[in-house]
Amino acid sequence: VTDDVLFTAPLMAPAGMYPGTVTGVEPVTVETAEGPKALIRWTVTVELEGGWAEPDALSSQLFTPKSKARKWAIALGVPAEQREVRASDLVGRECMAMVIEKDGGNTGLGDILPVPKKGGKAA
Repeated sequence: VTDDVLFTAPLMAPAGMYPGTVTGVEPVTVETAEGPKALIRWTVTVELEGGWAEPDALSSQLFTPKSKARKWAIALGVPAEQREVRASDLVGRECMAMVIEKDGGNTGLGDILPVPKKGGKAA
């Protein structure tokens, strides 16, 4: 028997704002008291000193003007008028990831924001 490392858990990012890259946007089904619910799991990879973290969050599959999914897609550069969005439109996009503290001391993805434009003028 060898003593090779079999698993390595990603680091947990402390709450804060980080540059990141969207690495996953996938449909999932979550069991709720009302029954199964179809959602989207968003995963962002952020670099930390000594490694990386992959905070994630769930959104509904609704793509309405006030939905989290639409807000995040627009933050990633999807045109507001685009009616159909595929994972390939989102995965690989750079963003600013807001990591928040959740119940139990864990952290997760709180928001996806656009990367600040370079060379912008101060107001």
